[in-house]
Amino acid sequence: MIKMEMEKIKKNEQKIKKDNITLIEVENLRTFAN
Repeated sequence: MIKMEMEKIKKNEQKIKKDNITLIEVENLRTFAN
């Protein structure tokens, strides 16, 4: 039971990291575009 929760949390953290990287990339592209 706890293991399942831990797995879920890990997946969510990975997703958040990916989303953050995407946001940073978008910001960088905007900076280059200007």
